[in-house]
Amino acid sequence: MTDMNRIVLSSDHAAIDLRKAIASHVEAKGWDVVDIGPNTPESTHYPEHGAAAARKIATGECRLAYHPSI
Repeated sequence: MTDMNRIVLSSDHAAIDLRKAIASHVEAKGWDVVDIGPNTPESTHYPEHGAAAARKIATGECRLAYHPSI
């Protein structure tokens, strides 16, 4: 597991603004944020984004993940 303060953020298309607000808050607390999107309002399949965030944890690239639907 990583010893760095890195968090991966993801969401579906409906939570982009929430995710960006959380990213700003977490960065202000000193965390390195890896935002893997999406960045456009087109409909997306949220489980794919959650799985991508989970892979960042599994590989040790990030310590924590946040996805509003998981």
